[in-house]
Amino acid sequence: MQEFADDTGRSVYRRSVRQNAAFGIALLAEYLLLSSSFDAQPVIIRGGVWALFSYVGSIGLVIMLIGVVAVFLGSIRSRCTARPNPNIQLLVWHVVAYAIWFGVTWLTLGYSEPPPGPAAIWILSWLLAGVLSVGTLLASLWQFRVDKPKLVASSLVSAGVLGMVAWQAGLLTQRLWLHMAELTLNTTAAVLRAVYPHQDLGHEAGAVLRLADFAVRIDVACSGFEGMGLATILIAAYWIAFRRELRFPHAFLLLPIGVLLVWVGNVLRIVALMSLGAFVDPHLAIGAFHSKAGWVAFCAIALAVGALGRSLRFFSRGQRDASDSALNPTAAYVLPLVILVATALATSMFAVTYDRFYVLRLVSAAIVLVAYRRHYGAPSWAWSWPPCLFGAAFGLLWVVTQARNSNLSQLEVAGQHAGFGWLTARALGSVVIIPVCEELAFRGFLMRWLVSRDFTHVATNRAFPMAVAISSVAFGLLHQRWCIASFAGVGFALVQIRSGKLGDSIVAHGVTNAIIAIWVLMSEDFSSWA
Repeated sequence: MQEFADDTGRSVYRRSVRQNAAFGIALLAEYLLLSSSFDAQPVIIRGGVWALFSYVGSIGLVIMLIGVVAVFLGSIRSRCTARPNPNIQLLVWHVVAYAIWFGVTWLTLGYSEPPPGPAAIWILSWLLAGVLSVGTLLASLWQFRVDKPKLVASSLVSAGVLGMVAWQAGLLTQRLWLHMAELTLNTTAAVLRAVYPHQDLGHEAGAVLRLADFAVRIDVACSGFEGMGLATILIAAYWIAFRRELRFPHAFLLLPIGVLLVWVGNVLRIVALMSLGAFVDPHLAIGAFHSKAGWVAFCAIALAVGALGRSLRFFSRGQRDASDSALNPTAAYVLPLVILVATALATSMFAVTYDRFYVLRLVSAAIVLVAYRRHYGAPSWAWSWPPCLFGAAFGLLWVVTQARNSNLSQLEVAGQHAGFGWLTARALGSVVIIPVCEELAFRGFLMRWLVSRDFTHVATNRAFPMAVAISSVAFGLLHQRWCIASFAGVGFALVQIRSGKLGDSIVAHGVTNAIIAIWVLMSEDFSSWA
């Protein structure tokens, strides 16, 4: 009986997590659609009451924060429960409410001239339509207790207070940007003086650093503040994920260690950029290195902090499961893609026109796949028309919807011989290596892990809509055209669920990429490989 109760509790918890994720993804997608379709700045120029739209962005963030905290508090105190299945009728009403909200937004923000009637009525209508849209979405996923209005009211008040505090904290951190930029500038200048004591080093007004004939301006975005904020979020999530293995309060020291390492890494990145620009190639420094080096350093530091927390007994409880000595199934499915992306970040730092070292991505990923080959077992695919047909359909859809932007000159600058070699490696990777790595990570691991932590015991032919949706969006975000890529991810998942074979999704993915590769080679339109 106790075991049944535990299973029921875990089922309710997983359902709660899925409903929270669905609410967050839907709310974020609708918010982005609305905010990207309309611009409030022309409306603010109207003056008067219309100037209130200058706070639209802040209001949206506050509402999202309050909603998230309200759901969080309600879940903990059992004031709302996740529905076993979404309420279709309420979802239909949500679509209607969102359409009304979109229409009101179109009328109020879509034209330079104000709509007829009092501005206050239009603004109030816009707010009510937004509340109705968010409320119907929330109600379609959750059941709320209304038998105790005081408890509900206290949850909303607590959520409102915490949401406002989080919003004000965000505004406060923005004021620190300028101070962080100044600190980064002075520290970088000091390091450059120590490394190049005999070089002409200038520390000019306007946050400008000059080494020899190369000069850069240290802007707010280069202060390292964003990376420090991201590190804070990741380490907080790390605390939660490994709370049973970490030793508190010792593990709290990982936060200042991680934040400090990120900031120091950013300073060293600027020093390396100045050195490349002054003594190697200014185009390389300003281009690929400037945009990629920060991410490479951040990923390396994040992995190092994670390893530090679990390897040192000062931070870790030192308790290891018996399965730790066995093969890690998560690594077998995820590590090939991680190595592929990490190698891509590293080699792209030195890509002025195109990545000359693209083949290193394939080699590094292939080495990991070979190392874990025994874990994958015998190939699970057999010849079947549906995966090929679906893959071809999505390849054609990708090509047809791709904006034309020929970029053959990237290869011509390095000569046709280098261009041919790059094309061969790019096509091989696109059709063979990349589909295997991505399908192992997103359909083989993530889609099943969202159902159970012991994902290897989740059958590949079981359909869990929320797991399919989340893993597909995660897959899409790895691509520049994330929307259509997410749609393709859903299709690859359905191919796998239909046959119960991960190999079928790999085949479909490979055929899709093959169609795109053929189009690239025939049309010389390299934008399809972006």
